[in-house]
Amino acid sequence: MPKILWYTRRLFTSKDSIYEAYNNIRIKIDNDTNFQWLNVVNYGGFEAVLLFEKYLRPGDIYIDIGANYGYMAINAKRLVGDKGVVIAIEPEPRALDLLKFNADMNNCKINIIQKVISNSEGESNFNVATETGLSRLDNSKNSTFGMILQEKIIVQKTTLDKVVTDLIPNKDVRLIKIDVEGHELKILQGVSQLITKRKTLFMLEINHGALSQNDVIFKDILEFFKTHFYKVFWIHSHSADWFRIGRYPTLEEVTDHKKFDNKYADIIAVPEELALQIGITQKRYPDKDTQYNESEIDSMVRS
Repeated sequence: MPKILWYTRRLFTSKDSIYEAYNNIRIKIDNDTNFQWLNVVNYGGFEAVLLFEKYLRPGDIYIDIGANYGYMAINAKRLVGDKGVVIAIEPEPRALDLLKFNADMNNCKINIIQKVISNSEGESNFNVATETGLSRLDNSKNSTFGMILQEKIIVQKTTLDKVVTDLIPNKDVRLIKIDVEGHELKILQGVSQLITKRKTLFMLEINHGALSQNDVIFKDILEFFKTHFYKVFWIHSHSADWFRIGRYPTLEEVTDHKKFDNKYADIIAVPEELALQIGITQKRYPDKDTQYNESEIDSMVRS
């Protein structure tokens, strides 16, 4: 049904339209990109925005890798306020234009970087999709899985460590959101400064098909976080439900990747010592599935 509404909407709107979304944020989107419209009209889209309300505080630093048209970055800026810092990273030219426009329209001072984040610096081929948000770095398989290729461009790439050193040296980052269509692990490999401090929360999209095009599986990401003493929680999203009661996500601790190998959603990784502060020491999956509501996780990250 949501897609039917989108197709109907396309018949009566211009290519670019401005909508008022959750939190009274005004957003200009590309009407040719169905997920942008669905996210904006369906109560803000991803559950990430709702979790931001619990985890981000005035004065915090938030980094958005794969910021797209800026909806999450703008929400984050509203929460961290004038004393906080938001860094939005987006290499795709069309999405970048929307990001800049939306930030200005909402009077949000956001540090915008037009680069790709990876585990090294230099140049790389970048696949631009017909739908903004599906564009991505080229991979060794030269695969365009899940997208229709519009063109290839050359982009500059850097590491998150370099971004942090240049823009916010000696500062703690509260939350990093990563949505880069399968390139997530390489980004994590370039974030040694923050990961060793274990003060930063990481929120990642998990798309198994896109990961496989980079010879990565979910287990690799889970093991990366375990190696650095992080606990990983699967975000059970409800924003895409046509009918739902309540608006908050539920979170389930991931200790074995097998249960989640065929599921697509977001995860949030929390430093282990924060989780231990509320006594998460008993046996977990596979002996017993464990779910937490948002208030319990809120206690975790605010302790």
